[in-house]
Amino acid sequence: MVILGLNLTHIEARKTGPLNPEMKITSGLQILDTTLAKKHSKELPEVMKVDLEYTVDYPECANIKLKGTLNFTDANQDLKKMEKDFKKEKKLPLEIKTPIYNHALYKFTIKALSLAEELNLPAHIRLPFVEPAEKQDSK
Repeated sequence: MVILGLNLTHIEARKTGPLNPEMKITSGLQILDTTLAKKHSKELPEVMKVDLEYTVDYPECANIKLKGTLNFTDANQDLKKMEKDFKKEKKLPLEIKTPIYNHALYKFTIKALSLAEELNLPAHIRLPFVEPAEKQDSK
C-alpha cells in the first residue's frame, strides 16, 4: 500500500463557553466514505479516495472538526471490491485501515493541537513535559 497524501477539505474550530476544569476531552476519527478516483490512463494504478473526519470535543466549551481526503493505491488489493464492500459494511480490511488511521491521526492531531492553542484550549492529547530531577544530598 502506498499513501499518496491527505488533503484537508474542512477546518472548523469553535469556542462556545468557558472552560470547565472537570471536563473530559474526547477525540475520534472515522471513515465517512470511499470512492475510486477516475483513471486518466490505463497505465496508471487505481487510486482509492477515503473521506475522513476527525473531531475533538470539549463538552459545553468548544469543538474542533477536521475533514480530509486520503488517497492511496495498492497493487495487491482489488480496490473495486474494497469500495463495494465498504458501501455495504462500512468497513475496510485491517491491513488497509491501520496505515490510513495512523497517517490521518498524525496529520489531524497536529492541526487540532494548533487550533486548540489558538483558541486557548488545553491539548487533547498528553504532551511530554520535563520533570525536575530530585535533589541529591551533598556530603
